[in-house]
Amino acid sequence: MLDPMLNIWHRGALMEMFRNETERALRHHSLLTAMMIDVDSFKQINDKHGHLAGDAVLREFSQRIKGQLRSYDIFGRYGGDEFMVIMPNISAEDAQARAQHILDSIMTIPVMVHGVQIHMAASIGLATADYKHDTPDAMELLKRADDSLLTAKRTGKGRAERHTASV
Repeated sequence: MLDPMLNIWHRGALMEMFRNETERALRHHSLLTAMMIDVDSFKQINDKHGHLAGDAVLREFSQRIKGQLRSYDIFGRYGGDEFMVIMPNISAEDAQARAQHILDSIMTIPVMVHGVQIHMAASIGLATADYKHDTPDAMELLKRADDSLLTAKRTGKGRAERHTASV
């Protein structure tokens, strides 16, 4: 159930937990946030520094994200250089602030790999559902977060973009 290189949840486990958290939020009429995080320009890191350096960047990237999460948030590798965070019981504003903390932790200090500094950047898309008023299934909430991620990447990268729903 764990990604062998990063020691975080792999996609299958992550998606099962996400469906469970979505059902729990629906039952309890609570808040749930899905956050998609993508390493900006990861292909260029691999091309310039090699795949072993890219692996080191992914390990450090995931550690920095983990350091910004609450103990009960769920974090895993969605695929390649994309990650997902599932955050129960957090307002959209607080989730946005958490996303900014994640970006700051990723982009402030370069990673040292074999004596070379590699600067990391990320784009984040997030979507929060208030299951008192809005009842998206897991796939719809994920789509909202993914659409927000695409917007963040299209509008300059290195930023967090939040889905705004009309509730």
